[in-house]
Amino acid sequence: MAQPLVRLFLLWAISLGWIAVLQALGAGVGFRIGPLGEDFNWVYFLQHHAEYPAQKAFWEHDSRNPLAPWWYLAVKPLVIDTAYGIYAVRKVVDLVCGLSVYALVASLGGAAYRRFAVVSGALGMLWSCSGIVGQINWTMLMAASMSLLAVAAYVRFLDSGRAEAGWLVGALLLYLAAISTYTLQASAPLAIAGLGAVRLGWRKGLIDALPFAGVLALFGMIWTTVGYVPSETLSVDGPALSRLAPSLLAWVWDPVYGDVLRELWGYYRRDLIFCAVGAVALGVAFFRLCAEPGRPAGGRRLALELGWAVAGLGAGTVALEMTSVVWVPGTRAPMIQQLMMPLLVTIGLLFLPVRWARGVRLAVFCGAALLALGANARQTRWSADLERIGAGLKAAVPRITSPTMFVLTQPPLGLSPYNSDIFVKNLYRSDNVNLKIFAPGRAGVATVEYADLVFDSDAKGMLAENTMGHRGFILRKAPSWVPYRSVVLMRYDDSGVRRVNVLRKEDTAGYQVTFHREQPLYAGERKPGPPLHLERWEVAGGPRLEGGVLQLRGQPVSIAQHLVPLQADFEYVVEFEARAEGDTSAFYADFYGGQGYDAAEQDHTIGELGREFRWVRFVIPAGTAPPAQSWLRLVNPSPGTVWVRSARISRLDTMEVGLLRP
Repeated sequence: MAQPLVRLFLLWAISLGWIAVLQALGAGVGFRIGPLGEDFNWVYFLQHHAEYPAQKAFWEHDSRNPLAPWWYLAVKPLVIDTAYGIYAVRKVVDLVCGLSVYALVASLGGAAYRRFAVVSGALGMLWSCSGIVGQINWTMLMAASMSLLAVAAYVRFLDSGRAEAGWLVGALLLYLAAISTYTLQASAPLAIAGLGAVRLGWRKGLIDALPFAGVLALFGMIWTTVGYVPSETLSVDGPALSRLAPSLLAWVWDPVYGDVLRELWGYYRRDLIFCAVGAVALGVAFFRLCAEPGRPAGGRRLALELGWAVAGLGAGTVALEMTSVVWVPGTRAPMIQQLMMPLLVTIGLLFLPVRWARGVRLAVFCGAALLALGANARQTRWSADLERIGAGLKAAVPRITSPTMFVLTQPPLGLSPYNSDIFVKNLYRSDNVNLKIFAPGRAGVATVEYADLVFDSDAKGMLAENTMGHRGFILRKAPSWVPYRSVVLMRYDDSGVRRVNVLRKEDTAGYQVTFHREQPLYAGERKPGPPLHLERWEVAGGPRLEGGVLQLRGQPVSIAQHLVPLQADFEYVVEFEARAEGDTSAFYADFYGGQGYDAAEQDHTIGELGREFRWVRFVIPAGTAPPAQSWLRLVNPSPGTVWVRSARISRLDTMEVGLLRP
């Protein structure tokens, strides 16, 4: 027994070491993976643990799986006091999955199948790619592992001739811990009954399952006394049998596998090459270190018993996915997939001819390693994305001193309208802040029920799901008007997150956003900054007179231009003194940066001027991408003549009143 366990620990260490090597090579793979998706919920619970117990907060939110918060409390320092501790926890769970799969196969197969069990356990460690965003399924995998260990302990009880009752007591305690952590492990008594029937007959098998059924009944009575079973969870939606095949198929192939590989191929091909080479190396290492398992007698019986174990342990998940309105096929499968797939592969290997089994084992190891590394690369990108977002938000607003609603005008990786609020609450450790992102789609046809945003008049503000001031992180169907003085506009792109001062209707096209405004939205009070005096004009079509006065004769067109430093998404106040003689109705000013930067909305017609100098003041937007070399142009195509002096330009800054004060 000792040698197989040492071998499994060595394989686990090799898998971690290989991730470290790829991280050092800059392969897009590594350990820099922070909380993602529903991980934010648990971070929130733990951050508020001193004020409100995490286990009670979770029970109020979900009213199920009462032991799950205690697992998080056990690893609390890793989850909230370190940036990437949650991924370290997940890697330890990989080892637990491998050991539990090994324990079950070794217990059922006996000494003759110890090497075979090592192959199964090694695959249990590798099969970590999942459709779940983040590491939220680690407690569910712990529960499934405890179910496997409970069945393994029951098998040891049978092997002792039913004499060593300690194994049965241990199995019952493991089963209780499993269903208390994740209630869908409730179907384990079916595995007990099936294995007992194979070895002792149906009568004794059913009798052996009764204590487990009793534990389940007691747990159910306690649950219904202190909590409730959400009605939507068990609501039947259509014919259940039509969902059976999709639910079982989700054990074998999660759509996320294809998504991961397509993303790498389409956008991160260099990372794909690293992952593929790394997967082959890791798969070969696992294949060689697992040694040849051989093919002792009794393989068909072992396959039958493993089949009963898989059917019993997975029955609860399948039953829920067949009947629930909410948890449709494939939504709960990732909670057991890392354990079920190794067992199913083991069953397949037991039926394959020996000459084929060797190649299949190598292929499965390499395939599982590729998916695991690909999933790691995806989560690494998402984590880096969230780090950039967090840094950008903190740079704009270092701390929250008043209600603050961030609006991110592009959808980033790893963040959705579902979890953006809880992400920013965790970032600032404050309930007085929200973050909304533009969700792709069409206004009024929300794909996510609470994703629509409405930008209305200055008096009304922005309509959005608003949890500011509430303890908690999800407040569905409760939109409210947020005054614009609390709104901070942010733009996301590949370089990071930066603050913007203006939002126009065209910026909301293609998103679930309604723009009920005729004028652009400016986030706060706008004031011009220090002026830049314009004294170095380049003139075409007319002489420059002494005293810094420009003379722009019309027809042919005369143009004066001055180099100006422009910044994206700002507007600029242009001021100068001017007078005219004759018709100057077509005289205008604009920004110009060569081909591709000469937008019509930047043309500002000045019109008729008097014979005496007077001040002219107007605003021109710089646009979203002004070139490095940009000019302010004064253009006179009219027949009259214009004289200009004392010109200056100022950036129109947005002053966030009361928001950035220390």
